[in-house]
Formats: sequence, structure tokens, C-alpha cells
Amino acid sequence: AWYKDMKEQRRLLCTLCVVLLIFVSSSAGCSVVKEDKEKTGDIEYTVVKEEELPKELQKQIEQKKEDPMKISYGDQGMLYIVRGYGEKDTEGYQAEVRELYETKNAIYIRTYLKGPKSEEEAKEKKTCPYVAVKMPYNAKKIRFDE
Repeated sequence: AWYKDMKEQRRLLCTLCVVLLIFVSSSAGCSVVKEDKEKTGDIEYTVVKEEELPKELQKQIEQKKEDPMKISYGDQGMLYIVRGYGEKDTEGYQAEVRELYETKNAIYIRTYLKGPKSEEEAKEKKTCPYVAVKMPYNAKKIRFDE
């Protein structure tokens, strides 16, 4: 017998299995794709009012606006990107685009939410602030950056 007892043989077998498993998983094509955040250029876009959005997108926004939302929608050669901040207790909030740019493999949109400037603006009416932008269609992944 190679080893004195079964316990040692079992321990050796488990160690070999773990080593083999690590080797197989590292060589089986499992790789992490590093996302390139390096900006390759700004993207020209237009902020779009609700009534100018495609009807189907308006429906999606209406269904989701009470919760924070991130939507991308393609229609007739255009790409629409919507970022909503969910329901707020008062008026006066405004969602704005800080930056919209592309990298080698993605489009990044950075938005922010401005609060009411004064108590007068902050009326007791619930609102669901969001911003929608329109740009020429692009098949790259959309990344929402805060």
C-alpha cells in the first residue's frame, strides 16, 4: 500500500481533483473580457421631449417610471436612451445628461438628478423625473454611469 490509511488516500485524491479542476477551468476558455472605458469620442445627441418619443417607448416609460429605470430603444435608424430616477415626492427635480461618449466596445451615458432650487419649486405633487436622448443607431452596449 502506497499510503498507510484510507484517510490519507482520500485527502490526496481530493487535492488532485481540486488541482485538476483549477487547471481545466483556467484552460477551458473562461476569460474575463476587460471593458475598455477609454473614450474614443463624444456622441452627438438630442434631448427628446416625451411627445417626440416613439409611442412604444412612451408606453415602456409610463409602465416603469415610478421606479429607477434604464432603457435603450432602437427605432427607424435612431437609438433612444432613457434614464429615469423613480418617483419623487415633489416637483422641481430635473434629470440631465452630463456626458455621452463611446469607447471601443460601448456607449457610456452619465446623467444626474438636480433637485428643486427652492421651496416654491418643490410643490407637493409627485413626479417621476427622467431624461431621454436620441442619436443615430449604434449596436454597441449601453453603459449607464453615475
